[in-house]
Amino acid sequence: MVRKMTLAGVLALLPATACTQEADEAALEAKAEQVKKAAQDIVEKDETLDTVEEAMANAEYGPVIGEPLSVSSLLTSEGQPVELSDLVGDGGGVVIFSRSAEWCPYCQKQMIELNDAVSDIEALGMKLTVITYDEVKTLSQFKAKNGLDFELVSDTESTTIIAANLLNSDIPQNTRYYGVPHPAAVILAADGEVRNVRVDTDYKIRPSNADVLAMAADVNGG
Repeated sequence: MVRKMTLAGVLALLPATACTQEADEAALEAKAEQVKKAAQDIVEKDETLDTVEEAMANAEYGPVIGEPLSVSSLLTSEGQPVELSDLVGDGGGVVIFSRSAEWCPYCQKQMIELNDAVSDIEALGMKLTVITYDEVKTLSQFKAKNGLDFELVSDTESTTIIAANLLNSDIPQNTRYYGVPHPAAVILAADGEVRNVRVDTDYKIRPSNADVLAMAADVNGG
């Protein structure tokens, strides 16, 4: 079973009084216990997580569930501007944030495998989109070479990646790799609202097609 809410979403629902600068030590300890319990609940419901620590590691990442995905400065592999409405169909959208189609073998493998899930995703009335920080030309070539039937979207300035709270800040800014996201699967409702999120802070781990479809169907009701 995939989780319906990341810890980022859980934290957003915690009492505001526990998040103020004036919170005393007892309040902070109470909040820590709430987060730990939320993590444990997620682990118990999600077979892909082994420990509370793993769930806690993902807590700070991902867009807030219940809010629209913030989209800006995106271009298709043909160089056309992308709006939030372009990411969804009548049943919603599956948005995969990936590192690079140019140099990341785990990302390349995931994108190629996702092509086998397109028809099932479309059967739910949803669109499948992959967002990376690659240039348009890179995505166009990768899409054509592998015969992909879904859209690859360029976020070269990482504005959408940053807005989605997915930027991998462990990467130094003076390297070519700066700007990549933590790999994530974000499920959107038809109006663009974030309904389900999975973030993998270990870049070698990606959800299977079955995992992605389960997340999508859970939101879509399929």
